[in-house]
Order: sequence, then structure tokens, then C-alpha cells
Amino acid sequence: MTTYARIDAQGAFDRLIDLTPEQYVALQANGKAAWLRLWIVDAKPVPTATQLVIDAGIVITATEAHQTWAVREKTAAELEAESIAAERNSSIDGILTDIATQRAVTRTTWDAYTAAQLRAEQWKDRQVLLRFANLLARRMKQEVQ
Repeated sequence: MTTYARIDAQGAFDRLIDLTPEQYVALQANGKAAWLRLWIVDAKPVPTATQLVIDAGIVITATEAHQTWAVREKTAAELEAESIAAERNSSIDGILTDIATQRAVTRTTWDAYTAAQLRAEQWKDRQVLLRFANLLARRMKQEVQ
């Protein structure tokens, strides 16, 4: 099967149609193939880390219809979302491990700690909570925008 773009009376893209060679020949016989253009998807450009590939529309010629692409700069919101996703992916396992470790400390173990050990444990708790709060706050800020 070959994919064709069907164009409307104004010459604009209407829809895609998959046809066998026999079906295409049958449409040529009754003149309906004039409304068809061979569908070609142009190669997507390679964006940089701060760019995004977007649909640039369909360019229709006498015999073909090309799906084209363009590159645009990412918005501040998109860059922030990527930053949050990267942070989440790289640190969430560590945060969860730290929380599990801190939660595993029993009351008996806690009571046996010296004052210095208690302060060290409280510092660890504080760091875990701050890392989590930072990630959560950035995510909430992103959802508001």
C-alpha cells in the first residue's frame, strides 16, 4: 500500500488514504486520482538541547504532499519542566531511599542515640525534607504556569 494525501477543492490537505496500486489505477480511470498527492514525510531536523521540533504544516505540490518540520526555541516553562523531570528522575530514588532509611529507625534505636547522634539524624531528616519540598514546590509552580 502507498499513502496518498487527498486534497479538497481549494487545494488544501483533507486526509490521508492508503491505496493499493490497483485502487490507484482505478481512481485514475475515473479522474479521481487528480485529488491525490503522494504522501512524503520529510526528515525531522535534529534539535539542540534548547530547541524543539514542531509540525510546520503540509506543503502540497502538483504531485506530492510533504509533511514538513521546523525547529523553535523551547520556552522557559518547557525548559523548567525538563529540569524538573531530570531532577525527579535522578533524585527521586535517592529521596525515597533516604526516607525509608530514616523511617526504619525505631523508637528504641532513637532513644539509645547520644545528643550528637540525634542532631546528626535530625540533620539528615531536614535534608531529605528540604530536597523533597524543593522538588514539590518546583512541580507546583510549573502546574500553575
